[in-house]
Amino acid sequence: MQFSIPVEELRFYDVISQSLMVEEGCYIIGAGTSSANILIKTEIQIPGKKTGQRDSSSKDT
Repeated sequence: MQFSIPVEELRFYDVISQSLMVEEGCYIIGAGTSSANILIKTEIQIPGKKTGQRDSSSKDT
């Protein structure tokens, strides 16, 4: 089996940069009959950006 996943499909909204981004790192893609029964998987390395750091010292109450 072979299929393509456009990198844009891995984007998420980053609240720090207030933009859609792809985070760099290793992604594991799996396929199976359910999430409890993964039959095949592969790891891919995606170049991207690092998310910003949240300032956890100030908390809204």
